[in-house]
Amino acid sequence: MDVSHPIRSNRRHLIWRNESRLDAALLGILALLFVGTTHRSAAQDVRTTITLYGNYHTMGVQVAVPIAADPDFSASATLEYRRVGETAFRMGFPPSRIPAPVQSPTVTFYIGSLFWLEPSTSYEVRVTFHDPGGQLDGVVAQAVGATRLEAHLFGGDRFVHVSPQGSDATGDGSLTKPYATIRRALAGAGPGTQVMLHQGTYLEGEITITSGGAPTKPLVIRGFPGEKVVLDGCGPTTSPWVTIGDHLLRTVASAPNPNMLCLSHNRLFPYQSMEDLLALKWGLPGFYAEGSSVTVYTSSTINPSDLGVSRFNHAFRIEQDNVQFWNLEFRHYGRSAPGLRGSHALYILNASGIFISQCTFSMNDGGVHIGGNASRITVQDCHFQDTVSEWPYDALRENDRLEAGGLRVYSNHTGRGLVVRRNEFHGLFDGLGVCAFNGGPFNLTRLTNETDVYENVVHDCAGDALETDGQCVNVRIWGNTFYNIVSGVSLAPVYGGPVYCLRNVMYGEPVPAGSGTPFKIGSPAGSSPAGPMFLFHNTAAMWKGLYIGDGAWRQLTSRNNIWVGRQGYAFSNVRTTAPLDLDYDNLYHPFKSTPAFWMGRELTLADLQTTAGLERHGMSVDPEVESLTSGLLRLRAGSPLIDAGVVIPGINDDFAGAGPDVGAWEVRPAATRTRRWTQYY
Repeated sequence: MDVSHPIRSNRRHLIWRNESRLDAALLGILALLFVGTTHRSAAQDVRTTITLYGNYHTMGVQVAVPIAADPDFSASATLEYRRVGETAFRMGFPPSRIPAPVQSPTVTFYIGSLFWLEPSTSYEVRVTFHDPGGQLDGVVAQAVGATRLEAHLFGGDRFVHVSPQGSDATGDGSLTKPYATIRRALAGAGPGTQVMLHQGTYLEGEITITSGGAPTKPLVIRGFPGEKVVLDGCGPTTSPWVTIGDHLLRTVASAPNPNMLCLSHNRLFPYQSMEDLLALKWGLPGFYAEGSSVTVYTSSTINPSDLGVSRFNHAFRIEQDNVQFWNLEFRHYGRSAPGLRGSHALYILNASGIFISQCTFSMNDGGVHIGGNASRITVQDCHFQDTVSEWPYDALRENDRLEAGGLRVYSNHTGRGLVVRRNEFHGLFDGLGVCAFNGGPFNLTRLTNETDVYENVVHDCAGDALETDGQCVNVRIWGNTFYNIVSGVSLAPVYGGPVYCLRNVMYGEPVPAGSGTPFKIGSPAGSSPAGPMFLFHNTAAMWKGLYIGDGAWRQLTSRNNIWVGRQGYAFSNVRTTAPLDLDYDNLYHPFKSTPAFWMGRELTLADLQTTAGLERHGMSVDPEVESLTSGLLRLRAGSPLIDAGVVIPGINDDFAGAGPDVGAWEVRPAATRTRRWTQYY
């Protein structure tokens, strides 16, 4: 489906007309949304409602429209915005239409996003409808909204100190007489309290925060500046280890159902049966736990004092608002507990205003769990690491607890405003998953996600770097680097939409070789069609280029990307009936003149244009980057892709030169980078 129509002879300038139609819609308006008004022509009386949701650098736009005003789905809309106080409006990227669901047959929605905004700034937003001869023609929905205040560490009103050398019995929480446990320090904590943890290892967990903070006075739990603080879920058992055979040891765990056992702080493989352990089915030293009984099988003699068994499901359970975590390390949380999905270092359930910064998550079954109506969560400048990616792929799939990754949004999640930025994820199965997946079509009870994932680095993972499978509406992914992974972003499937993938870089060698692709696109057989997916200005030099899998979706649009298939095709499609709108991309294979695969045939770019009607303005040239194999993928001076892209309103209209450059970076002198986001364009 071609959603673009040229309006001038210059090949780089397009107006976008979105014709996306989905089978579900949205309900409800959260607090902190800005509700606007509608301006109507004298001849018509069409009432719409516009709501805005601001993150730090983006804003979600939602317009509810009576379906009776456009029964034939012929209307389109443009999106404009300006900072309050400015005179001129700027064009944004047009919103996507989501038709009315069966549960609410009289209303449909237009969903869009604004990019490259400044924090704590008010913007005026208007959506204008175009439908010649129809009731919606000329209708304008307008509102003013603000982006979020940039997150920072708030000064405390009260400081409570904790140290492993302290005392809960005689301490008073002062610097000179600290408490010994975090649990004791939190007993009297509340808004404005900073719990300061001093250097050492805290064998604590399953702490429920019963009193949170306030928006301007959060509860802060942090490591003391310059000191290393570790919260460890593994510890020695109270029962002794007993030798029961060659290289076999057994003990009774301090808490039942451990899924984590550490040997000198390194994770051992969790076998799923005693038979598998005794046979070393996967060729890995490991253990088997049944209830509280734990059996270890290693290939060499070990000192039992070096063994630790996870005794906690999580470090903290957060169900109170406005809590911050700074400069802490969480490791070895991995015990099953009734009523909880898996095990994670942090459980965030139905809480808002949670901020996690400069923390390390090492070898946990999961790092951060987000569920329920948890909203306005920020995870930034953190390090998520593990060693499970070194284990066989099939062994990992056998134990789904190992697939949680560093951060995961779970199926009961209905909140929004998640921001994940400037983190590093590596050595995991999947890096992170940011959309609630419940295995079904877009659910009316779920609102827009308003999720931003940007400037993260995900590498050396056994599965997907980033998963957006599931209930994804207004999810924005930009400026990330993914390498040595099986797939960069999984869009399989996106129920709802739109999802925007902008200016991401993907490269490297996956394990197993031959499986690497920048995007996983598809959906299960018989599922509802996925929603709109927009791939703009990505640079990918992987084993395969853009690979389109089997499934159904309503819109997939690709512009200004560099698709390099280092061994496979630069573009291949096994699902020719689903709509594709690909243009202005560069398809390159270093060894073949046939970079595309379509309907069982290898095709040149010219063949693809003639046979499939795709990439009519595309290119198939050496992108002339610094290196296709090492991740140095910026365009060199003189590259044919400089100024060769198409202008996309609201995405790249602040380009340098005669037109936007193709790929993730815009070549421009540093002196011309007048705004933060011009590092991308």
